[in-house]
Amino acid sequence: MNTEIKVIAQNGDENKTTSENKTTVKHIAPSGVVTTNSVIGYNENEKLEVVNGEAKEALIQAKSNEKELTFEMNIINNYENTLSNAVILGRTMFKGNRDVDTLQDLGTTMDIPMSSKITLSGLPEENAEIYYSTNGNATKDLSNAENAWTKE
Repeated sequence: MNTEIKVIAQNGDENKTTSENKTTVKHIAPSGVVTTNSVIGYNENEKLEVVNGEAKEALIQAKSNEKELTFEMNIINNYENTLSNAVILGRTMFKGNRDVDTLQDLGTTMDIPMSSKITLSGLPEENAEIYYSTNGNATKDLSNAENAWTKE
């Protein structure tokens, strides 16, 4: 997709000289499946958003009041075909948290329990299954009893 942008600049001198320039910007979306994750509520209404798992940090002041955070995940299908049987696994924040696939330490330094269940939008509920586990080291194997996955 292309967008034409018109930039107008005005000089601050007494002549008020203006300059106009046009340029075309081409928007290129990444191919494949793109994910965005965000959290709101750690610092008033400030939103921290990451794309495709990039690392970002947010500071929550020591001894600050209790906060309720809202986490949001978006999955964008940039393939030409429809996805089916997609699996999305993630973890809530807790000390020692590890990535579900790589088991890499995520550097989480505090426990943040869930205060409500996961909700869906933009996808019919009959097309999704939501599982929860209290096992912080659960793997993606839903059939392994040690993982303690339960379906909502």
